Amino acid sequence: MTDLLSPADRMRLTQAIRLAEAQTSGEIFVVAARASSDYRLWGTLWSAVIALLVPWPLYLAGWPGMPWLLVTQVVSFVLLSALLGTSFLAVRLTPGPIRRAATRKAALEQFLAHGIHTTEARTGVLIYVSLAEHAVEIIADDGIHDLVGAKAWEGVVEVIRTDARAGRLAEGIEKAISIVGATLAQHWPVGRGDKNELPDRIVVL
Repeated sequence: MTDLLSPADRMRLTQAIRLAEAQTSGEIFVVAARASSDYRLWGTLWSAVIALLVPWPLYLAGWPGMPWLLVTQVVSFVLLSALLGTSFLAVRLTPGPIRRAATRKAALEQFLAHGIHTTEARTGVLIYVSLAEHAVEIIADDGIHDLVGAKAWEGVVEVIRTDARAGRLAEGIEKAISIVGATLAQHWPVGRGDKNELPDRIVVL
């Protein structure tokens, strides 16, 4: 995959944000990432463990001698590191809790980096999608979170995951934007003199 979202997809999602924000004073921001972290360390760790263990059955069976055992371990480590260090396998070898923590941390960093917490009424919402982990995070600022809670976004997360699995990532995000916009409109309808406080664009990492 050379591009997470095509230029046409980004324009379409930008328009979806504008339509959603036309009915609310809240702000919606979308970030799509290929991965939330570099997990190659875990590929290297597994390579070291396997390289240490694999030659021992041969040694206990009487072959090879100790010098060849060391050579076999080194060669095994180099080959396994090249294989398991690829981003796809490294992610799969990383424990689930660590992947989830990395995704949450990356989403919070994006929330702060783009100033989503700086809207006047604290009603910014971040939709963060990370493909490598098949993860979605919805982070709502205090103004809206205090009213709707985290459970309000569970359906939004599932919509994106379902469409992403079917190869329809842009469609899933578009639906999510619409749902988030409708939720914001219930509590923060658009008011007189409302201004757009965050840029209506899609950030792709």
